[in-house]
Amino acid sequence: MENLSHELRQARSNAASQGWAKAKHHIDEALELLDDAMARRVGPKVSSRAVRGYIAEAGFAIAKADSVRAVSALDEALRSIDQEI
Repeated sequence: MENLSHELRQARSNAASQGWAKAKHHIDEALELLDDAMARRVGPKVSSRAVRGYIAEAGFAIAKADSVRAVSALDEALRSIDQEI
């Protein structure tokens, strides 16, 4: 989960500075890490759906060059992950 958090923080940083291509790259990496982590995890996976939703929302915001919405969605994803750990 640490790598996932790192990718989300990088995406958030790039989105805040309008580095759209880099932010998109980190979001794609984060989604891959999330899928891998959830596939290996035993037990409830309730928050993975919420985290995926926040990450997807950030991706849509980046596609529309909306840094405020992207950063907000990435913050929510990070909060959800932090609650899980």
